[in-house]
Amino acid sequence: MSGPERLECDALVVGAGPAGAIAAARLAREGLDVLVLEKGHLPRHKICGDFVTPGSVRLLREAGLVDSELAARAVPLRGMRLLLDATRVPLPFPAGEIGWSLGRRDLDLGLARAARRAGARLLEGVRVDSLEECGGRVVARAGGAGTGPLVIGAGVAVDAGGRHAITPARRGWGRTSRWPVRHAVAAWFEGVTDLGDAGEMHVLAGGALGYVGVSPIGPGIAGAAAVVSPRVFRAGARDPADLLRHLIDSSDELRRRFAGARRITGVRGAGPLARGASRYGAGRLLIAGDAAAFVDPFTGEGIHAALVSGTMAAGAAARIHRDPGDAPRAIRAYERGLRSALRPRHALQRALQSVLASPAVARRVASALARREDLAAALIAVTSGCRDPWGLLDPGFMRPLVIETLR
Repeated sequence: MSGPERLECDALVVGAGPAGAIAAARLAREGLDVLVLEKGHLPRHKICGDFVTPGSVRLLREAGLVDSELAARAVPLRGMRLLLDATRVPLPFPAGEIGWSLGRRDLDLGLARAARRAGARLLEGVRVDSLEECGGRVVARAGGAGTGPLVIGAGVAVDAGGRHAITPARRGWGRTSRWPVRHAVAAWFEGVTDLGDAGEMHVLAGGALGYVGVSPIGPGIAGAAAVVSPRVFRAGARDPADLLRHLIDSSDELRRRFAGARRITGVRGAGPLARGASRYGAGRLLIAGDAAAFVDPFTGEGIHAALVSGTMAAGAAARIHRDPGDAPRAIRAYERGLRSALRPRHALQRALQSVLASPAVARRVASALARREDLAAALIAVTSGCRDPWGLLDPGFMRPLVIETLR
């Protein structure tokens, strides 16, 4: 009986999502032989808010990952709308900035296509069972129905395998956030009325029931992604479809607009969402994307964080490939850089979740933003990836927000 097939590459990337795709494309353009392993088959649906911020669109274009086919699939968004009870807060993006509403099946397929175009190889339907360093190489054991068992040797590896990535789990790097703990359920519907050129965030019962994001995917077609507490999720876990419908119907506006809508995808659930890692790399092995850090979906910046981490991980991996003796310094620089990039996003995430934890405070803040267009503009400039989040801590933003909230 023959043994597993053996493959070699300069750089191995696990996962073909946004972090893996941008890392693979960058490494391939550096001249490395890159192999990407994706456990699923593209295109495939994945639970997501289907929202790409203007900052993420800019990163994708700068990385050369946007071709005409991907751009044609995206629905341009000119802003967001925040709805909490009777309060409506329009949040237009800064002038000249455009976001996208785009399903992950189309986004991931387009990014994988771009990685291939850059020179990376991609094997789909291959699950990684182990990823270890041995003899100055990273050795992966993997396999799938179409490939049989594989042993892959690589000079360096980036594990961008998502929240359940093998590296942080096996090495004890994974951390689950104690607060806020959230679960999500999502599906696409057709026949949804009153869709426009803005994404929507519907805060339910002042935040007590969670929130539902609505993304216009096409004419009359919308993605609905609900994020709820463990208590709400457990109460409806036996039937995620009923749970999602219950959450939609808990909003008068959503109930009206989804009244004649038909669900056209399965309902997917995930959670707990908030995860992180104590380490982002060691030796010749790095992690990126949700494997490294998950940004709360309320801000819509998850894809942005994945692209930033994938770009930084690729830079560190290329440095290690050029000089393996420089690996410890490259890893430390990657960890410092990524933590510095994510720290303000996590601070904003916790601040927003603190507001949502108290319906009374959430209602006051929403009313303040509805009255003050300048404060709403500052907030969306940050959450859309167009401005440094630390700007929200400036007295010029915080003082008037507090005054308006206490009115």
